[in-house]
Amino acid sequence: MKTLATGTKIRRRLPSSCSSSPWPCRSPEPARVEKAFTPAAPIHTNKEDPAAQTNLGFIHAFVAAISVVIVSELGDKTFFTAAIMTMRYNHLTVLAGAMLALGLMTCLSVLFGYATTVIPRVYTYYVSTVLFAILGIRMLREGLKMSPDEGQEKVEEVQAELKKKR
Repeated sequence: MKTLATGTKIRRRLPSSCSSSPWPCRSPEPARVEKAFTPAAPIHTNKEDPAAQTNLGFIHAFVAAISVVIVSELGDKTFFTAAIMTMRYNHLTVLAGAMLALGLMTCLSVLFGYATTVIPRVYTYYVSTVLFAILGIRMLREGLKMSPDEGQEKVEEVQAELKKKR
């Protein structure tokens, strides 16, 4: 075996028929080049513990859900309804009712979200399109039927309640 300056080793092999013969064999196989072992730099893969990935996935989903609910509920009419009801009724009763309603609606939303993973995407696309159209038309009809003074009545009601509290 011959070693070159680059660390490459050249090894000549004898045919298997020559190895068992007591006589020297004159026809070696062609030379085969082998690289010498050079240690490579360690490769860092992003394969962490699956339990840690699951934990981070849970935390990410939990924070995202809380953020979306808080942002979407702040200016919602349920927010104002709960504020107005708190002026009239017991604070803890309104809090319990609002939390129960939000929890129930969240459970329904999660069930509908799960159903979309079970039902083929084509059907969920058409069902969601029809539901958005129906609910949008219903809201437009309610808005068109509403009297111009209806919003003002609510404002006056809230102002009267605030004056009573002072």
